[in-house]
Amino acid sequence: MRKKVVMIFLAAALGAATLLSGCGNRASETSATSEGSSLQEKDREFKTREILSWIDYDPSDYVTLPDDYMKINVKLYQDDYKVTDEKVNEYIEKNILLYYPSYHAEDKEKTEVKKGDTVNIDYVGKVDGKEFEGGSAEGTNLEIGSGSFIDGFEDGLIGKKVGEKVSLKLKFPEKYENNPKLAGKDVVFDVTVNYITKEKKIKSADKINDAYVKENMSSMGMTTKDGLIEYVRSNLESQADSQRSSEISQQILDYLDKNSEVKVPDELVKDRVDKSMKEIEDVAKEHLEQQEAAAAESSAQTEESKKDLEEAKKDPVEHYLKESYNMTTEEYKKQMEKDLPDMIKQDLILQTIIKDQKVTFQGSEYNTWIQNIMSQYYMTDLQAFYDNFKAYGGKDYLMMQYAESQALQKVSESANIKEMLGENPDNPSEEDANFDVDEEGNVVVDKDAEEAGAEDEIVVEEGENADADAQAEEEKK
Repeated sequence: MRKKVVMIFLAAALGAATLLSGCGNRASETSATSEGSSLQEKDREFKTREILSWIDYDPSDYVTLPDDYMKINVKLYQDDYKVTDEKVNEYIEKNILLYYPSYHAEDKEKTEVKKGDTVNIDYVGKVDGKEFEGGSAEGTNLEIGSGSFIDGFEDGLIGKKVGEKVSLKLKFPEKYENNPKLAGKDVVFDVTVNYITKEKKIKSADKINDAYVKENMSSMGMTTKDGLIEYVRSNLESQADSQRSSEISQQILDYLDKNSEVKVPDELVKDRVDKSMKEIEDVAKEHLEQQEAAAAESSAQTEESKKDLEEAKKDPVEHYLKESYNMTTEEYKKQMEKDLPDMIKQDLILQTIIKDQKVTFQGSEYNTWIQNIMSQYYMTDLQAFYDNFKAYGGKDYLMMQYAESQALQKVSESANIKEMLGENPDNPSEEDANFDVDEEGNVVVDKDAEEAGAEDEIVVEEGENADADAQAEEEKK
């Protein structure tokens, strides 16, 4: 049951791909509306009974949870989540230096500006004797002949000496899109040539200096080497925290999957497949409408685009699936019939935990969760977002997914976390490390091996485990 646990409902294999396709196709519906605001939940408590009313079955009829599910053993390796100087440098070298391999340093051998040189300049621009916004800067690198500045600016620096000051009397273009208010106006730029530069390659993180950071990272608010290192370290620490949480949740899901007795009803699978096919039909129909609208606006359609549109009209679903997934409708349906039972199994387990642990949540917490998901797809219209899931129950479906995430969180908080020294020997290579959370390489709990290497482990009990033990003893009495 290898699934992303941050947003459970988005991990349903091809089913999730369908839903996300819907989100993508409807991404134009991003204007915030007062109606969307009114759809937000009030800050009240949603109780267990109400949560379970969003499904039309009793999940406990199909699931028997393991007796120890509130005391699951989870094994972590400390060094997997430790951000060291070596990891910071490795990230810089394999990511930042890959895209920004050099900077411009002063070339003391050059004293006169020529075409093709990159010069470091200060300049102040004035229109009618007054400085204007965006018309002045210090320490700017400008390649002579690049056409980066208005006509006459770069040519006016050719032949000038390092340290020389020059006044350039120029005119903005009649059509100046960068600032239409300046279009056609006379302008004077007072320029100081600080020095002529040479490109300097940076091959390792320890060679980075403030000048490199200022040139390449200033748009991100960083101007010093220390600032860059702090930024990278902070992001890697955030990634490590997310990886740790995901690893705990994944091990718990794996344990629940392996040790729970679950009967997935055939009718539930059929219902989910039917809803998924209905969703793909809606997406395909919308996709066709977009094609037709684009064709109507186009004055010159190619024969290939005309043929493609005709094919889409004959069978919108078949055409959409072939274009998006390179699958036929039958292949897509069979794939869902194969993949969905695992998803439903996980839903049933977590829904049974909701009932058993009497899970509740606050409306304000749900609002934050749903807004975070919407922001990832650049959507602000809540109703439009809910409409993407209407085949599955719309808002009720999403609220149940949030409740399931809270059930998983409750189990995670009561787990026995055993932190081993060193790194997980089964981890994949970290050569492709990025700021994105990597949810692969999960540790499988091996209860039989808990005694092995006991001298190397630190046992940390987190969350509500002590309370859970006390509750269990009380129930036995």
